[in-house]
Amino acid sequence: MMSYFPFRLPNLACLLCHQASPEPVCHWCEADMPVLAPPGEGINLLYQPGIARHLSHTHYATLRAVYRYEQPVRALIHLLKYRQRFALAEWLSTRFTRGYPDLTQARPSMLLPVPMTYRRYWQRHYNQAAELAKTLSKHYEIPWYGQWAMRTANTSQQRLNKQARQANAGHAYRLQSDNALWRHKPPPRVVIVDDVITTGETVDALAGCVRQQWPATHIEVWVMAVTPAPGERR
Repeated sequence: MMSYFPFRLPNLACLLCHQASPEPVCHWCEADMPVLAPPGEGINLLYQPGIARHLSHTHYATLRAVYRYEQPVRALIHLLKYRQRFALAEWLSTRFTRGYPDLTQARPSMLLPVPMTYRRYWQRHYNQAAELAKTLSKHYEIPWYGQWAMRTANTSQQRLNKQARQANAGHAYRLQSDNALWRHKPPPRVVIVDDVITTGETVDALAGCVRQQWPATHIEVWVMAVTPAPGERR
């Protein structure tokens, strides 16, 4: 069936300040972003004690991110997460690749987006982590796989404190054992993709599931933003 809109409509205004802009975020608002990874200078953020010490990272060895999870980044993540602004997945992924342009020496084999419960997916009809994995896959030419793990707990991590997050995440996920992915030869490097990391409990629990299946695989976590430690939040 032929679409009534066979072409992609251009972006007309910034999603933050609503001024005319060919991009979802105008260059004035982009200049206000609290950057962690300047273009071409991205590093493993677990090497930064101010970040690593407040994150759980038992099962993954590398963390890459672009921004601090503060305004106006928080507003952008919410628009992607709750308001179906899918153009932001492409925009954020492009900024990620600018921060980490060259991964050829340690190229991951696959991208694995953080899963959500069936109930949450039924409510939103999309998974923002999968949208990000899809666009990162295109930029880096790395395959991504959905339905690789299953969220088994219905309690959201969003409003829990660190101790409650740890207890909830510890039994919240399991691998989709019937997925053909787990019958592949163990890859040397894989990436878990999400929008924001706060305490690290969710991605660490998922990395633990991967580690049980593939003990020798190097696991990375790629997110768009890192929540600052409580004492460092503005």
